[in-house]
Amino acid sequence: MKNFFFWAWHHEKVIAARKEAVKGVQKVLVYLNKNDKTRKIVEKVSKIKFKRRTVIIFTVMAVLLVIAANFIFPLHRKQVAPERIVRCDVFEVKKVDFSDELFAMGLVRGERSIDIGFQVAGVVKKVYVTEGAPVKENDTIAELDDTDARLKVEYNESKLKAAQEKLKVHQQLYDLKTIIKAKLDEVTYDYEAQAKELEFAKQELAKTKLTAAVTGVVGPLEVEAGELVSPHSKIASLFNLNKVYIDAGIIEKDISKIRRDEKVVVQVDAYPGDQREGKVVTISPVVEGKSRNFKVRIEIPNNDPAKPFLPGMFARSRIIIYSAMQAFIVPVSAVKDDMVYLVKDSKITSQAVKIKYKSYDYAQISEGLKEGDQIVAEVESDISAGTKAEVINKREYGK
Repeated sequence: MKNFFFWAWHHEKVIAARKEAVKGVQKVLVYLNKNDKTRKIVEKVSKIKFKRRTVIIFTVMAVLLVIAANFIFPLHRKQVAPERIVRCDVFEVKKVDFSDELFAMGLVRGERSIDIGFQVAGVVKKVYVTEGAPVKENDTIAELDDTDARLKVEYNESKLKAAQEKLKVHQQLYDLKTIIKAKLDEVTYDYEAQAKELEFAKQELAKTKLTAAVTGVVGPLEVEAGELVSPHSKIASLFNLNKVYIDAGIIEKDISKIRRDEKVVVQVDAYPGDQREGKVVTISPVVEGKSRNFKVRIEIPNNDPAKPFLPGMFARSRIIIYSAMQAFIVPVSAVKDDMVYLVKDSKITSQAVKIKYKSYDYAQISEGLKEGDQIVAEVESDISAGTKAEVINKREYGK
């Protein structure tokens, strides 16, 4: 206890209090000396015996210690806190057209591909197309060296001509009844057989040319001029581009949001700003490989010959999973427990709302708001109705 009093007596706050007390006493003495009656009282006090003075001194010290303790260990006093002001961004409520979208990427593919090749063996004489070139049905893709095929046609044409002359002579003889019917039938049979041989030779000649079976785009070419090919050799692939499709990968948590025939907006890097509308045609029922994605096929009409979507192009897709016209849309961060906070006349008030649809960033409100309402854009845990608000920034949907 003695050490405590010593420490308290020499504490810097106590020293300051002692100095202030001495100044106060000096002021009191000066005041008392100005009056005759009080001066006499002071003189009597100064003549008090030592013990009594000691008591008074210790009393004064006790008072000073109480004052010092109050300085060092202040009592908790009830203080009036200044009124709190919440600084916030507000979101202005307006009716807007809203859509929720999922983004996906993939490569453009033809609706179907056809592998094409020669039906006969031979040496490639010329290739008329390049990879990626558009072709129409029956356009020539490539041809073989047709020297032998042409010689066969010419040979069979000459034989047919001779057979025709022979048949003409035998017909005249039969008319004159100089030969029997069986002889005429034999010559007729030879003529017909030779005509078939010529037809076959012409067909073989036609097979030395490879033509497009459908209108489309040429895929990778597998041969060059001078190469020997067989009827089993693949020359190229043709892609039917009346319609193209994209196989996009969708993560597990989003696949339940997608339905068949949903609208899709697609854009390729080759045509910046050119957007095409397609639709979802198939949704894979199983997760694929290590990616853990579901394959969604998007079909796109390819009806712009000036800007065709070609196989292999990189495409970015936006699948429209929800849309609403002229709806009240607010940030998800502004809604807490089906409640928003309005800012009006620099005061915050709470308002219950009904949510019709919620995306990652926005919520559609069907009840509780009106056009022009200003709500707190991001609700924090310590916000409450009745608090003063200072608007820092105003926001709107799409800005």
